[in-house]
Amino acid sequence: MKNEIYTKHLCLVPLEEEALSKLAQAQSNRYEKERLELSLRACREHPEQAGWYTVWQILQKQSQKEVGWIQFCGTPQNGRVEVNCALIPTKENEKMADEAMKRIAKWAFANQKDLYYVSTWLADDNSLAAQVLENAGFTESFASDGMVHYEKERPRVHMLALCMCFFTVLSFIPGFLFDNYPLWVTIGIAAGILPGTLLENLMQRISKKRSQIPDKACPEK
Repeated sequence: MKNEIYTKHLCLVPLEEEALSKLAQAQSNRYEKERLELSLRACREHPEQAGWYTVWQILQKQSQKEVGWIQFCGTPQNGRVEVNCALIPTKENEKMADEAMKRIAKWAFANQKDLYYVSTWLADDNSLAAQVLENAGFTESFASDGMVHYEKERPRVHMLALCMCFFTVLSFIPGFLFDNYPLWVTIGIAAGILPGTLLENLMQRISKKRSQIPDKACPEK
């Protein structure tokens, strides 16, 4: 399993099998106990993918005090993965939630090349958590049965800006040869607009198609 990951104020630690087993045994809630036991079994069966199954402790970096946990609902499927986050309810901890969600999403995208969306669900009256998700870069996608679905898309390169930069750089060559940089830089910027716009539209269509893939929800325990 990959070691812990860090933010400015937090440390996210994936529990090893022994710690996860102790956590499951200590649970008095039957549902939580069964959920953790399933996670433990998955970690044992797929040790190379344990980060997608285990519980990640959220610790304050300086004090090493636990402030909550994060857990994925299994490995990504169809370009998507769902994540759950819970923090001990204090005003200070709430400010750390968006930091934790940003970092775990970054870890997810870095560890799965064909992952395009990290998502989660909230009750529609949980405005505080909704603000946390929005601060972490998640956007509302749809609502159903009193729940709201949020998702964060994999960061992508904006093709219009990339093409304009590429053609602008190329324009320095004729600008140097003909000793007229302003003219050729202007031509380079203009030349990058058409292919950049076409590629940007193509990327948006691909992104829209991906967003229509049904989300993988956590299985009932």
